[in-house]
Amino acid sequence: MSALARKHLAEIAYFDGETDLVLLHTLQSLNEAERTGSVAETVAGFAALSIGLETAGLRRFADGYSRRARAAAAAGDNPPDIAFAALVALVLHAGRADWSVARTAGVEAADLYKDLGADGRWQQTMATLVHADLAREGPPRSSPFHAELDAAADIRTSAQIRVWSLWAHLLTAMRGAERPDTDQLNALIALLDHPKLNEADRLGALSIAALAQLRCSDREGARATVARALDLAERRPPAAWHVASALDALTVAAALTDPGTPVAIQRLQRARTIAARLARTLPVARPTLHFAKAMHDSAQGKAGRARLQFARSRAVSLQNAQTRSADLLHATLSALEISPELWPDEQKR
Repeated sequence: MSALARKHLAEIAYFDGETDLVLLHTLQSLNEAERTGSVAETVAGFAALSIGLETAGLRRFADGYSRRARAAAAAGDNPPDIAFAALVALVLHAGRADWSVARTAGVEAADLYKDLGADGRWQQTMATLVHADLAREGPPRSSPFHAELDAAADIRTSAQIRVWSLWAHLLTAMRGAERPDTDQLNALIALLDHPKLNEADRLGALSIAALAQLRCSDREGARATVARALDLAERRPPAAWHVASALDALTVAAALTDPGTPVAIQRLQRARTIAARLARTLPVARPTLHFAKAMHDSAQGKAGRARLQFARSRAVSLQNAQTRSADLLHATLSALEISPELWPDEQKR
């Protein structure tokens, strides 16, 4: 191991579980970057370390390596490296619900990628900005980045970007108590088994599809999709910040496919556990955790505890400047004509 790799290993101090392999692999890449003098590899290594350390809950180190990535890119004065470091900063700060920093970094990356003609990276950046807007408090009916992203889509657009776009369209509609567009739902379902879709995005797609199926009165389809989503999330626990919005949808679908039954309570316990793991290191997922707790308590008839958790979800959402999970629940209950008896009085519409 090189001096550079040993230095970073000493700074990080410890690893655990699967994170060990990811971070150690990244350190090996930095080792190679030092040997070859590759600025691009150094930037990529620092950026990967920042995300890995954030996922491990080591925020101070994550910040340090994000800054190093951006500094190395600026020193190399190579636009693709500068754009990539900015894109990773967007992801890092979105997970913290630090929207101002995230948006600034994302716009910088998008502008650079557009000038470079790097269509794939530009679409990835724009899709991330769309989901950052989706998570924020009080977004417009759709993100201003979404129309531009859709207009640029063609047969070369990756499965990931198509899923992110459909996910945002469907969730935006359902938050507004609208019936999901069946063409968009069918397109999302068609992508669920795409071989190039990563597991986090597959989980998000399954979660959104489950709620959309329920809203389209396909209860049997929703039931099967909920089961598949929960199984996937337990097998490969999500660590991506944008999955939080999908877990809200999964929680609602888990509660309402078989409302008031023991199977619904069991599914909600599973959803609550999944949300807890994501929220452990990502502030953007904390409203989702309280929301899942509220739904689980509500299903068990624990009205007081449910009200408390709904209130906490709302409070943390406001603290994070995020769209309230409560909006999704209320819209869904209204569309299904189910009376939200446990809803806090001040939040009833």
